[in-house]
Amino acid sequence: MMQHYVASGNFMFSYWTTIYGKKEGMWNVMYDKLMAEEGGFDGWIKGKSNLGYGLILENEANLILASPDSKLAKEYRMVVTLLIKRYLIPMRDLIASEAADNAELPTEEDFKKNFPCAKEYLVLRHIFFCQMRHFVDEFEWIIDERWENGDYTVIHPGINKWPYQIGRYLSKMMSTLRDEETRITNAAVHTESISFRRDNERFKEQKKRRKSYFEHYDENNKEQNSNKQKHIKEQTGEKVVEVRI
Repeated sequence: MMQHYVASGNFMFSYWTTIYGKKEGMWNVMYDKLMAEEGGFDGWIKGKSNLGYGLILENEANLILASPDSKLAKEYRMVVTLLIKRYLIPMRDLIASEAADNAELPTEEDFKKNFPCAKEYLVLRHIFFCQMRHFVDEFEWIIDERWENGDYTVIHPGINKWPYQIGRYLSKMMSTLRDEETRITNAAVHTESISFRRDNERFKEQKKRRKSYFEHYDENNKEQNSNKQKHIKEQTGEKVVEVRI
């Protein structure tokens, strides 16, 4: 899911810098303008601004509406079609099938603290997912039912706005998952280390017991051989001389 979002963001960033230039097309500058009514980029960072209608600014939108056969208009429809079809529809479908059960959702308290712009919604922690799905659904209909039939009088959804906070929301989820992964990995390494030390201590103890056994066995064997030699010599009449060093 996050890969689709990152790819879509990078795709739009490339488009913005193409038509607005590297400075004016920077995502923080664009956020400032696209969410101007809600507090712009600064409001976005603080979780206070979220929704925006279009993916381009009003001036370019008017030019596209006025000249639907222009290069600007054709490139815009191409970019948006790829954005929706290649990145956002797969992301929408993943959200629909996985987000409700598998998403690492924050507590309600943390959500309201980090995203005050959405604290009044009934669905609360699912609101950005719902807004994203509604936006993509409407844009998909515009592409399939209007643009495919030569109707270019609508260039972006008019009912559902894009939830710009979904980027921060997904990033925080990923951070939570990474922290949990690190905790589990460290715990596993610690457990493995303890297990290794215990196995090593058991191995050393077994080695020590085996060494003691064989040393005892060698002593007994030497004594038995010595006694046997003495017995043989006594039987044959040879004099047994014990040499001590």
